[in-house]
Amino acid sequence: MGELLLGSRYRLEELLGSGGMSVVWQARDEVLDRPVAVKVLHLRDDAARDRIRGEARAAAALSHPNLAQVHDFGDDGFPFLVMELVVGRTLQQHIDDDPLPPPEVFRVCAAVAAGLAAAHAAGLVHQDVKPANIMVTATGAKLVDFGLAAPAGPQPLEDVLGTPAYLAPERLTGHVAPPSDVYALGVLLYLLLAGTLPWPADTTTQLIRDHVFTPPVPLPPLPAVPDEVAQLCIACLDKAPDARPSAEAAAGVLATAATISAVPPPSSPASSTVASSTAASSVPVSSAAASSVAASSTAASSAPVSFVGGGLSRFRRYALAALVLLVAAVLPWLIAGLDRADRQAGTGPGLAPSGSVVPLGSTPGAARSGTAQPGPAQPAGGLPPRGGGSSTTPPAPTGPPTPTGPVAFTTEAGTVQAACAGEGRVRVVTSAASRPYKTQSQQAGPASIAYVEFRHGNDLIRMAFTCPTTAPVMNVTRGTR
Repeated sequence: MGELLLGSRYRLEELLGSGGMSVVWQARDEVLDRPVAVKVLHLRDDAARDRIRGEARAAAALSHPNLAQVHDFGDDGFPFLVMELVVGRTLQQHIDDDPLPPPEVFRVCAAVAAGLAAAHAAGLVHQDVKPANIMVTATGAKLVDFGLAAPAGPQPLEDVLGTPAYLAPERLTGHVAPPSDVYALGVLLYLLLAGTLPWPADTTTQLIRDHVFTPPVPLPPLPAVPDEVAQLCIACLDKAPDARPSAEAAAGVLATAATISAVPPPSSPASSTVASSTAASSVPVSSAAASSVAASSTAASSAPVSFVGGGLSRFRRYALAALVLLVAAVLPWLIAGLDRADRQAGTGPGLAPSGSVVPLGSTPGAARSGTAQPGPAQPAGGLPPRGGGSSTTPPAPTGPPTPTGPVAFTTEAGTVQAACAGEGRVRVVTSAASRPYKTQSQQAGPASIAYVEFRHGNDLIRMAFTCPTTAPVMNVTRGTR
């Protein structure tokens, strides 16, 4: 297939990735003599053609520096979509190698939120925001793969698509709306800051139940993470869609935290022109961006500072809707389909154009379940830590505080020794379960959060550790399976 010339114009050169419904190739546009990404759909029925044609029309109307541009659509015996080839690595590849420092997290998530705001302004919902669909380049970040993009509105249950870890609870009722993308952004932000998902779920079934019924585990005080960002993260995860902030407001808060200026959505998407790859690469969300935040970002960030939850009554309405689905046996069907999709999910269109492909079926946060390598040091000029507390050993005038030695923590489930590893990171030194409990899983770190989970029957105890100062602090979460 590498010699195939699609539409008498696009010559396929290198396979970049594959998923359950499509394959993505690096190709060359022989008319304009430029590299492009070509997404070829596996399916050949009318529904598949209609779907990718609608995707092309919707995404081609978008032009934003934080969105990969759609160039063309064709059908050469099978439908295909031609997109901007974004040079860089996926966010999933970055976090698999090393956790990102908070300023970089703010920068990347601000770019994603700004791109989502532009899509939402055009009446589109991405539906599959996740690290594998975010390209990180030398100049910024781009959201790619509008393969699941759809107009806002009701959606048939059989068309519920997306990655389970980022699936908003209202999606289980078939509703597609911008707050669903904001929910996924909240999961992404939590994962990047804490190193784990907002719920201690280890199966797809439990994860979907947690989306509907379980509040997220609160973010502990983390160095260099301001209160506004922590509040934003939890607000994005509200069970009620109308209680979540808009993507534009989220972009403002994150841009302020990163001391950059987020690009606002276009006032008239129809009037925007298609940007070339060179022009689009000048993404303003970069480490070299202006230190002052634009007025539009400041205005956007002022609104969501005091986020208000959706209220118990709205939570109960969504819980009841999910319960109806469970009784109707829809949830087992959905879980089975999502399991298959998760195993088949590849890098998506235009992903990993540098030639490295994200392993298929990689689960967000799974790469952090073992011993992680220390991440890059946080910049000295980073944001000040949240929360109080002072070191018992005064730090040297020109250096960071010296972490204390291992500290033992004990619950009825077991004993864990944890120690601070510097730069706000913590690691598990040793752990031992107390009978009748057994060790279920652990993230040993060094990371922003390290934890050990112990299990006995249906009882689960999670001992999580952070280092807000120079000594580890424990937070215990109890649940059932």
